[in-house]
Amino acid sequence: MEQNIKEMELLYKKFYTLLYRYAQTFLDDEDEAKDVVSDVFQRLWESWQQTEEHLDVSPTFLYTSVRNRCLDKLRHEKASDHYASLVKATESLASDDEIIEFEKRITMLRKAIDQLPAYEQMVLRSVYFQHLSYKETAAQLNMSENMVHKRMTKAFRLLREMSGDYNYITLLLLASVAAIKL
Repeated sequence: MEQNIKEMELLYKKFYTLLYRYAQTFLDDEDEAKDVVSDVFQRLWESWQQTEEHLDVSPTFLYTSVRNRCLDKLRHEKASDHYASLVKATESLASDDEIIEFEKRITMLRKAIDQLPAYEQMVLRSVYFQHLSYKETAAQLNMSENMVHKRMTKAFRLLREMSGDYNYITLLLLASVAAIKL
């Protein structure tokens, strides 16, 4: 344990500034870059605490970890911006006819989700309505993250096949952002 603490201190002193600058090349926000690098070191420390043996950490591993965390953050921001624009688009539902049409489509989406196989329903509801990550969903449903991804892909494919002229996926995104109970 003492050895791990010394090694972590050395890694931190040697690479923190370099990794921080690297993270800034992806992110415009200094605080976010600091958060990403701190998160990488925290995860490294947690993995070191879980194992008894000595773990060698290469600079390549650290840079790859920072890059991946930055890309995850950027993807999340992009998705959040997209969802926000979808929510803003629904705010303009002014007429009774538009509201009735939206409610009909939500009802159609509920029926389509109910027609999905059981695991696809559970995965879809966990990710979109409980807002769990694939990792959290995998743990909750006792399956691998890869299986969660496969089940989501299958659910989307089935919803596209059922949707005909209307895109259920867009409605699903709207419903999840607007916290509409499906």
